[in-house]
Amino acid sequence: MGYVRGEMKTMSHKKTRFLAGILVYTSFSLSAAAQTSRPAEQAFKNIKVLTGVPESQIQPTMWFFSAALGVRCRFCHEDENDKREMDTKPQKAVARKMIEMTMAINKNSFGGRTVVTCNSCHRGNAKPVGSPAIGIDTSLATRAEAVGKPIAADPMPTLDQLIGKYETASGGAATARQISSLAMKGTVVDTNFNGERKTMPVDIVAKGPAFTMVTAHDHDGDSISTINGSSGWIVTENRPARDMRPTEFEAAKLEDPNYVTGRVKQVFTELRFQSRLEKIDGRDAYIVSGRSPGSTAVRLYFDKESGMLMRLVYDTETVFGPYYTRIDYADYRNSDGLQVPYHWKISRVRGEVSEYQVSELKLNVPVNEASFAKPSAPPAAK
Repeated sequence: MGYVRGEMKTMSHKKTRFLAGILVYTSFSLSAAAQTSRPAEQAFKNIKVLTGVPESQIQPTMWFFSAALGVRCRFCHEDENDKREMDTKPQKAVARKMIEMTMAINKNSFGGRTVVTCNSCHRGNAKPVGSPAIGIDTSLATRAEAVGKPIAADPMPTLDQLIGKYETASGGAATARQISSLAMKGTVVDTNFNGERKTMPVDIVAKGPAFTMVTAHDHDGDSISTINGSSGWIVTENRPARDMRPTEFEAAKLEDPNYVTGRVKQVFTELRFQSRLEKIDGRDAYIVSGRSPGSTAVRLYFDKESGMLMRLVYDTETVFGPYYTRIDYADYRNSDGLQVPYHWKISRVRGEVSEYQVSELKLNVPVNEASFAKPSAPPAAK
């Protein structure tokens, strides 16, 4: 799960951590997670510029800054968690001035719309990039090719035809509803900001529409993410369990490789077919945009030939623009009539990538609901 993984990495710079997406087979309520968020100054210490910003946007906004400047949290903040709010580094004062400047530009020049961001000038560098780099083609033709080519040669399918083909190929919602529980075993190869790779075993257990648990095993202790009804909890680095934030709850569902399986119309709203094709690993893909139950903007990419879902991109809104996460699906296998991806890769704008590979899948296994209860103490290291 993207947000939780990012938080774990800020906790420890020596070791990378992993927390997988949640596997859920039917929609469930967002009522607990979608509650009105507190202003940032009520939830965090020493907020001086981002006052009034919803609490849930602060963490993804920090990640947006990290990606735009190509730096880690410690560039502006102290490494120790209990000292993060301190103003000991001059970069933090500069960051506040830059935030005020960017907000003023958008307010005075663009009517308050988020047009200018940190990335407008920094482009992944700690110092702003004032001149275009030599050798980069910024022509209109190159940019048009990057966003996909218009559909011209072949007849354009309708939205219903496109989704209908996918539902037939994947097995459909009726087949998904027949799965009352599952147990998965596999591994994840986690690549961090510095290109360091780490492989960990993972167990995923789900029961019904509202109980799921993902456990990543590490020698320092297990990292656990659990959906327990309409809320969720997390354990990281042997710390006590805490409740999921709204953005984490939303990301947990969207990063689930089986969340959409056979149920595009049941899961997403405002579906719209884009009139272009895009190449993914050499294959043409149709693009459908929409919104999740948590109102997150998503784009779905369907293989032109097979109809299967190849990619999902979702945008998390921050103070200075969307924070993108991309999930690519592969190695689909038939599991009691439902096509399940045994391999998926989650890529984030900060250069972090997690690749999952399932080695064992069991359906309709006995699962005790009591195992999803929030613990009072962190798991012991193994």
